[in-house]
Amino acid sequence: MELLIIGAVIAALLLYKKGSAALPDERITVTETGSYPHSIAFNETVRKWRIPLRLIVAIVDHESSFNSKAINYEKKADIAKGHDVDSIGLGQILYPDTALALDPFATRDKLMNAQYNLDLTGKLLSQLLSRYPHKRPDGFYPDAVSAYNAGSLRYDADGMYRNQAYVDAVESTYYKWSNLTNPAF
Repeated sequence: MELLIIGAVIAALLLYKKGSAALPDERITVTETGSYPHSIAFNETVRKWRIPLRLIVAIVDHESSFNSKAINYEKKADIAKGHDVDSIGLGQILYPDTALALDPFATRDKLMNAQYNLDLTGKLLSQLLSRYPHKRPDGFYPDAVSAYNAGSLRYDADGMYRNQAYVDAVESTYYKWSNLTNPAF
């Protein structure tokens, strides 16, 4: 049933795009399970990395609003490495640091591919959930979300580096997606 809904949504989006000269970003509705952009790619990622669908959807919604081409150019003074750090794609994966740690063959262009970026986002989230497994009764993982934002090397579960505003924002988005459940693993 869920795959039928997903298929119908994708078909409707494709028909909408064919009839439009300017291709707007796909927009979401939260009325049905599966009614969000890239839903098939999300389901594949969730199955592969065995992570909560609702959590990865909330993170991606907050990070990029489902825009696979999103780039946040951050000029960070990383004097030791001598390079800029950019957040790229659906999960806003930091390039080069996080991306290359997850896949030594990662490139900026590859990170703009929705499925590839979701795969790396899922891999990172899976690692963080293993490292920070504290889950609240509602299924939200505040420590893993904080580590996603801060970088697991800078984050300490005791709150050494916690951007509470980020955690609160993702949590709010998480509640927005309360209709989502994991597909069968």
